[in-house]
Amino acid sequence: MHTATSPLVQYTRALQPHKHSERKWKSKFETKRNQHIKMSSYQTPDTKKEEFRKYLEKSGVIDALTKVLVGLYEEPERPPNAVEYIKRYLGAPAGVDVEALKSENARLKKENAALQEKVEQAANMGKGDE
Repeated sequence: MHTATSPLVQYTRALQPHKHSERKWKSKFETKRNQHIKMSSYQTPDTKKEEFRKYLEKSGVIDALTKVLVGLYEEPERPPNAVEYIKRYLGAPAGVDVEALKSENARLKKENAALQEKVEQAANMGKGDE
């Protein structure tokens, strides 16, 4: 006994090969896209890391960090705050005597205070003449 199929079922069956080929095409496309994403995701972080490492090396960051860490290691007494030690070490310009700058700063502050006092005295003298 053969049953008649409705037009809707016939229409759906007629479309199935197209859906199948579309699914097959999408599947191939998705597979290729996923392979590309996987390949680029495996290569990109390593490439980015290598480029960043080269940048740090060329700009002298690696040498500076190595020097500060060696300096910290060679300190006879460990500083209580290692981060502050590193900030101080890296914050000073290279080749500058920090102690000399501090003493010059103190001398200039005293000189500035003395000059401000002279200016005030001169201003007060000018007011007294009026």
